[in-house]
Amino acid sequence: MDVNEKDWKLFRKYLPDWQENYMETMKAAILTSEALHCRCHLICWE
Repeated sequence: MDVNEKDWKLFRKYLPDWQENYMETMKAAILTSEALHCRCHLICWE
């Protein structure tokens, strides 16, 4: 598949926003999974 200059410019324009949104989503997922992991340990110890 060939990428033309117009597509490349569009990709470069939106890449920073995509990266930022992806990192925010990953951070939220990690924090959520860590919270669930800690909660599981607390429940098991009760």
